[in-house]
Amino acid sequence: MATAVPQLGAPPMAELVYDAVQVPQIAVSRSAGWEYDRPEPVPHWESVKSRPRAICPTRKDRASTHTEQTGQMIRVLLVDDHLAFRQPLAFMLTREPDITIIGQAGSLAEARPLLPETDIALIDLDLPDGEGIDLIEELRSVNPQAIALVLTGSASSAVMPRAVEAGAAGVMLKTRAVSEVTDAIRRLHAGEALLSVRETIEMLRLITRQREEQRTVEATIARLTPREREVLQALAAGLSDREIAQQFHVSTETVRTHMVNLLHKLEVDSRLKALVFALKHGLATIN
Repeated sequence: MATAVPQLGAPPMAELVYDAVQVPQIAVSRSAGWEYDRPEPVPHWESVKSRPRAICPTRKDRASTHTEQTGQMIRVLLVDDHLAFRQPLAFMLTREPDITIIGQAGSLAEARPLLPETDIALIDLDLPDGEGIDLIEELRSVNPQAIALVLTGSASSAVMPRAVEAGAAGVMLKTRAVSEVTDAIRRLHAGEALLSVRETIEMLRLITRQREEQRTVEATIARLTPREREVLQALAAGLSDREIAQQFHVSTETVRTHMVNLLHKLEVDSRLKALVFALKHGLATIN
């Protein structure tokens, strides 16, 4: 029952009356014993507790799985002359339950005695007494079952083909996370490949291209005479045409003729480019 509130100055409103409408009932036919046909309700909390809880594998779980599959620890050799990089990496790797560091080396000479006991060798390419590529080749000859993984700070596209051609299983930048390095170590030890088929094909193309370029350079150098090589070294020493002529006891015109022949054979258009070629390929050195 609702009553309207009269407004000042307005005639009184009629009283509002609401009629109740009867809602029709729907008859439901139930069979005998229908109460017993329904499943017994299960409390919500009991259903939640009965479900198995999903557990994400931890680093130790993954390492334990790898150890169970391979049945042995992974013996890793670190070869890098930068202590600030090598020692922290060694510390992080020793925390892995399936990895052991058999030694650290800062040079080729320090690494050689450790090669026979190595499963995975992490090698830097730039070492004080040589290139890491030389150590990769030695590792393959001394310990054919061992695997070399290059860790380098160089992002040059020419680094990877050279390393892979020498026998490395892959190349990783030193800026990569330690977890990626440990994952690569386990994959290599398990016999997996780090390079995809596409990457392998591209690597072969780069290697072929580099070999062709190297053959071209060798053919160019073979065309130079001994005197022209001496002129290149004198040019690297910063001597002028007159000083070169005095050193070789020839005229300046002869020196200029040698320079013209050099530029033609090296297929360059300036003395500076000829000097760059000579320094790049070991024809001259700067004292």
